[in-house]
Amino acid sequence: MAYDNSCDIYIASLWRGGHCSMTINSLIAQKELATLTVVCNNYTDEQFEWLISRCDSYKIKLIRGTNEKGSNEKLRYISEGKAEFLGFADDDLIYPENYLNNMIIGAIKYQGLVSLHGSRLNKLPIKNYYKDRMVYKCLGFVHDDVEVDIIGTGVSLIPRAKLPIQELENLYKNAPSTSMDDILLSILADRYGIKRFVLRHPKNYLSHKEQCEDDKYVFDEYKNNDFNCPIQTNFINSNYFSLVGMRAISKSTAINITNNLEVDKMIFDCNQVPMELLASGDDDKSIIFINNLILSNPSDPHLYYFKGLINQKKGKFFDAINCYCDALQLDSTLIDVFENLSDLQMRLSLFDDALLSANAAISLNPDRAINYTRLSIIFIKTKRFEDAFKALQHSLHLDSKNIHSFLLLGIACAGLNDFCKNFSELNEIIELPFDFIANIKKIHARNL
Repeated sequence: MAYDNSCDIYIASLWRGGHCSMTINSLIAQKELATLTVVCNNYTDEQFEWLISRCDSYKIKLIRGTNEKGSNEKLRYISEGKAEFLGFADDDLIYPENYLNNMIIGAIKYQGLVSLHGSRLNKLPIKNYYKDRMVYKCLGFVHDDVEVDIIGTGVSLIPRAKLPIQELENLYKNAPSTSMDDILLSILADRYGIKRFVLRHPKNYLSHKEQCEDDKYVFDEYKNNDFNCPIQTNFINSNYFSLVGMRAISKSTAINITNNLEVDKMIFDCNQVPMELLASGDDDKSIIFINNLILSNPSDPHLYYFKGLINQKKGKFFDAINCYCDALQLDSTLIDVFENLSDLQMRLSLFDDALLSANAAISLNPDRAINYTRLSIIFIKTKRFEDAFKALQHSLHLDSKNIHSFLLLGIACAGLNDFCKNFSELNEIIELPFDFIANIKKIHARNL
């Protein structure tokens, strides 16, 4: 069966010596290709013009990009395609002439998301995304098709009809600035019951460019930092509920697993840390003292957390964020750090990152009402009023006397279209005061 012009392929490219032109040439000759969209991130004018001069096919669309969301940029335009299959490529690979045909056969066989690269995760909750997994490599030998949890997007394909158009539109919109397109696409597929497979292939089926120091690979960034990846790790723990080998696990069971994580308390030895100094308001002396402690105790995450709190108090917000991230790299189960990090990211309008941090805090303690309140604030600020309403439902279910949540509920409801229906759902959880409902109706009427 012929599948001419049946694949829309998307690439997020960095310059990397112009290797993308070779990637494009290896794909453009394949009859199955319908369109090839390349986001050229941080290309200079000369580099962009050079690539244009080497792309003379009507199937190719080159777009300037700023690398705002790293490798997630390959997701930016996926909702605009019309072809039967949706796929991705990497700008550092050269694809064999039968690549698209083989990927189509695999996608049809499994009616799912197929790739030549992927991994099986260890039992939830994982401690480290890069360390707690078994990887099937696209450049290595995979002797048989294997079901996986996370696929590598750069060698992947899926029937477009498997995913709703709204989900495709939101995938990039809701993506964080941290590169994690493999995780985002895999978890979206998992949510719709779509299985993921790495297809069998021989070693060196794909060709990889010679790596240079300035290629800026995401994997190398984490490899050089001992694979510290708290954002990816906690995103998986917060959103993944059907790992390969654990298919029968329920969502409630998975939540209980994350709820049983041992969260370290912030305890200091008063002989080592003069708490009265930290509480004295002399932030400069406190920073000096903490820095000295870090020199002698570089693996204590609480010290970095304390340093972050002091920097946040002094208004050094980005220094504080760096300290919080340092703490989480050492221990990704510190709920207080995620909570403070989320608040600070929200204050700086880094809403995607704030959402990830807030969800991580919820995964560590799903019974803490204030974290759902925090989540609702992020949704309100990004005008996702229905999501805000649902978050506030959770908050009020856990703490029916949370005045802050009641106040936010008024804002969220004013942004909803069918707020009466939503009030009915909420009343099944908590009885709302009559005067509160009357006031919200007035607010809603003014917004119509």
